[in-house]
Amino acid sequence: MQLAKVAGAHTGAFSTQRVFVHRLSDPVSVTHSQPFRAIAARDRLKRRFLKRILPFVALFFALAFQLLIRVQMIHAGYRVHELRRQALGYDNELRELNAKLAVSTCPKTLISRAQSELGLSITPPQRIRTL
Repeated sequence: MQLAKVAGAHTGAFSTQRVFVHRLSDPVSVTHSQPFRAIAARDRLKRRFLKRILPFVALFFALAFQLLIRVQMIHAGYRVHELRRQALGYDNELRELNAKLAVSTCPKTLISRAQSELGLSITPPQRIRTL
């Protein structure tokens, strides 16, 4: 906003009023317009460059993001495979322990193992004393 002298309509004298002066119509900016043209040209070049390069940058980041997701999926797949293998190992170990428990608690196998491995014999009922 600048102060400018504007001719009065019915007074015939000049009066001071506040008026809005556009930058392009300002006499100072009209005489020194050469730097502004250079700045405008530079800005146009920047915008044109960004318009040309921006799709490629966006495509690069989209492809990099997809690559990151795929690498994480492959890593998760290897981890799942390792955990499945570990779970199968635990399952086999559990089956072996259950088989050993079943064999060791069966009376017939207890008797046969006691006789063969420890050399024990079956005690007749008349030799057993109770107190």
